[in-house]
Amino acid sequence: MHIEFKSNKLKKLCETFDAAKRKWGEPCAKKLTQRLNEALASPTLLDFSKIQSAKCHALTADRKGQYAVCLDGPRRLIFEPILGNDANDDKGVLDYSKIDAVMIIEVVDYHE
Repeated sequence: MHIEFKSNKLKKLCETFDAAKRKWGEPCAKKLTQRLNEALASPTLLDFSKIQSAKCHALTADRKGQYAVCLDGPRRLIFEPILGNDANDDKGVLDYSKIDAVMIIEVVDYHE
């Protein structure tokens, strides 16, 4: 998948191991690197969502339209699919097999 970032600051944090380590600690930085590599290696969101250890899941309420994958402890990598014109199936349901790009929104513990 193609990955974009909400901001240049977030991109630097996510793509620079030492910066991520300073911000979130080494275990989270390692898992973040792993998740980004898994996303890059996945052709579509469907493939990425099948990685069981990532526990990819859709969010609800005020985060509807966003998705999360597990990092370290309660921290999650939050992203939104970048939707093309054909992203929905004939019933209007999001077709993960047609999503080939995502926007990273944040790394957060939204459980607090």
